[in-house]
Amino acid sequence: LTGRSGSGRFVDGATFVTEDATVEPIWGDGDDILMTKGEALLVCGPTGIGKTTLAQQLMLHRMGLRAGPLLGLSVAAEPDIVILYLAMDRPKQVARSLSRMVGPEDLDELRRRLVVWRGPPERDLAQHPDELLAMARRAHAGAVWVDSLKDAAVGLSDDEVGAGWNRAVQRVLAEGVDLVGLHHQRKAQPGNRPNSIDDVYGSTWITAGAGSVILLWGKPGDQIVELVHLKQPVAPVGPFKIEHDPRTGTSAVHQAFDLLETLNASPSGLT
Repeated sequence: LTGRSGSGRFVDGATFVTEDATVEPIWGDGDDILMTKGEALLVCGPTGIGKTTLAQQLMLHRMGLRAGPLLGLSVAAEPDIVILYLAMDRPKQVARSLSRMVGPEDLDELRRRLVVWRGPPERDLAQHPDELLAMARRAHAGAVWVDSLKDAAVGLSDDEVGAGWNRAVQRVLAEGVDLVGLHHQRKAQPGNRPNSIDDVYGSTWITAGAGSVILLWGKPGDQIVELVHLKQPVAPVGPFKIEHDPRTGTSAVHQAFDLLETLNASPSGLT
């Protein structure tokens, strides 16, 4: 196999079924996994629902700049990873969002390990599937955050475009580069909110190429939104509600008051 194009991807069958079948969580614990190594994460939802906020928190945890769990799940920190953030959709707003989460003590690490591309790419990433990997290589990045898909490729409802985008994603993953993408849902019909993988906007190849798909749902500007795990690497996580703190840009699982649980924990009763 030596000297053939792509020979670095050939592997014997025993290795394939023992090593490649292993699930390596990036964000998750046990079977509750929202992102795993070697598979893309797609975060979907309408505008103004906190997709960028959540993705940026995941990025900071991945870089090791934030400790502890995110939404109750562990994030595997990689202290030396360089992340390429494609701020293609409203980069000024993306910058304001991130600025809430970081302080002066983080600037040296952000300068060294975060590379930001502002605005649309020079070439359509679905029409030129090798361009996304080329951008990651130029940035020496081990992970790419795509904000958002509609700015990366034009005509995502077309299957040819969707297949081109999926090819771009798979090229990146095949080289060991992680990928998180932000995307939108189809518009909800009156009385019927999107709640399935088929409600994600665009070609079916967009979600088919992702290992995990998360839906954030609510109204633009809501501080409390719902998370639904539409596609899972192992087991479904949630659903549960997330509370965004607009001042700090942090998110946590919303703990609603449960009257029955409170009564059970109060043997002497309540007044």
